[in-house]
Amino acid sequence: MCQTHLLAALLLSIITFHLHWPAVDGLALNMATKHRIELFFKNSSDLRERVKFLRSNGFNAFNLVNKNQKDNIHEWVNCIQDELGSDDVDICAHYSLKYNKVPRKGIQEHSQLLKEFFDTTTADEILFVSGSGKKAPWNTLCALEAVGDHPNKKVAVAYNPYFPDQADQDKEDER
Repeated sequence: MCQTHLLAALLLSIITFHLHWPAVDGLALNMATKHRIELFFKNSSDLRERVKFLRSNGFNAFNLVNKNQKDNIHEWVNCIQDELGSDDVDICAHYSLKYNKVPRKGIQEHSQLLKEFFDTTTADEILFVSGSGKKAPWNTLCALEAVGDHPNKKVAVAYNPYFPDQADQDKEDER
């Protein structure tokens, strides 16, 4: 990928970040705030090229999205750490509860798969994402219970504050 395309992708990421993070108490967020760049790429070579370019422009914190059952988050985390060094990079790996399930099994099996991921990943933070649509029994609350207190990992949960139906919004707020 040429440098022009990489720069365009970087700028789009920054613009997207600022569109989703409006001013807080009248104070706009500034560039001194630590930004994470959400990475989109086709293969490991593309990923390496992007993180090298981003690092050369001052970025060292990245989000790895999990949008497919075949996504290999472990490989991607290792790829970034190999390319940039594990001590000077901050990686948040998204963990999709929708795509990381044991087929035709229940919460116990899903929990075990999550624990295995959690215990083996070298990402700095794990973001549990349940996705949109109908709420399933295997959800972010179950995932939090499954991993419990873990002193060596940061855990985050994606929260959707936009439900068209007020009753659904109230239920989500209560959870």
